[in-house]
Amino acid sequence: MICSWKHMSKKIIAGALLGTMLVLLGCSKNNGFEAPLSLEDLEDQNTPMNRGFVYTCNKTGNFEVWKHEGGTNTQITDNSANDAWWPRYCSSTNKILYYRSRSGRDINDFANAELWTMDADGSNQELLLTVEGQGWDKQGLADWSPDGSSIILSAVDPSIGTWQLYQCDADGKNVQRISNRDDVHFLDPVFSPDGTSIYYISCPEGKENIDQNFEVFHLKLEDGEEERLTFNDHADHHPHPSPDGTTIAYESLIDPNYLAIGKWVIHTLDLESYTETVLLDDDNINLFPRYSVEGDRIYYSTLSVETFGMKVASYDLESGESTLVIDDYYNALNVDPF
Repeated sequence: MICSWKHMSKKIIAGALLGTMLVLLGCSKNNGFEAPLSLEDLEDQNTPMNRGFVYTCNKTGNFEVWKHEGGTNTQITDNSANDAWWPRYCSSTNKILYYRSRSGRDINDFANAELWTMDADGSNQELLLTVEGQGWDKQGLADWSPDGSSIILSAVDPSIGTWQLYQCDADGKNVQRISNRDDVHFLDPVFSPDGTSIYYISCPEGKENIDQNFEVFHLKLEDGEEERLTFNDHADHHPHPSPDGTTIAYESLIDPNYLAIGKWVIHTLDLESYTETVLLDDDNINLFPRYSVEGDRIYYSTLSVETFGMKVASYDLESGESTLVIDDYYNALNVDPF
């Protein structure tokens, strides 16, 4: 069953975090984080934290796309009738993909999601794909090819009934299905750094189509050849490759019973040795990892188990330290660095 965040355990989080919009209380500790840097700190320091990223935040009352650059956070969508979410930045074209759905709904409203694009400053808004226009039941999880010429996403065609992978041009034209197994879900697609293949989540052949069986896969776009990359007994999601293509980061549900929510940690997989490593396992729920452009750190969304507030954090791969880079009263998630 694909829920609002694609996992049953995340439905609980979505209800607490996104449905009721809990008033966040001050927390007594940072659960392993270095002290958060204020915007003044970021402006004064030549630090890796002072890099660019886009994210989703509900500071205005509904969810909008924001951009952090040069130590400043700027709101770049403004539509109180709609939520804007899942921003994805293409550095090659300075374009941003995002989804739009009516405000007040679940932020990941896949059944009513519209795929939009805009310039990096929020101008030149353009509608690319609607669910109705494609004859789908749901759509989501879009991402750019490295050169910005192509888009990959997941969607549900009612004649198939499962999430499948689709590719289209940057203007939303020439939509084509690229996955080829009808009986299982295909989720969380992302291009390889050279744009010739994609990483995604699916179930191995012969396995039941349930969350616990979700593994990381690799598919070559030229011939459609699939390769299973992870072999474990927990649900994996949201793979993202390092810029040099040697490693993948992804989130894993290692304990479905943790605090009645589920314990999500961030793993990495070495693509030469196929060694799986626990990168980040603390008291919080850690989701949506994305490598920095430089490859020296991973940005991610973290849900505090004390406040149920979602924040944006950065993990330094050399020091092993995490720092909150968006840490205020409001919820922030779906970070994408550029």
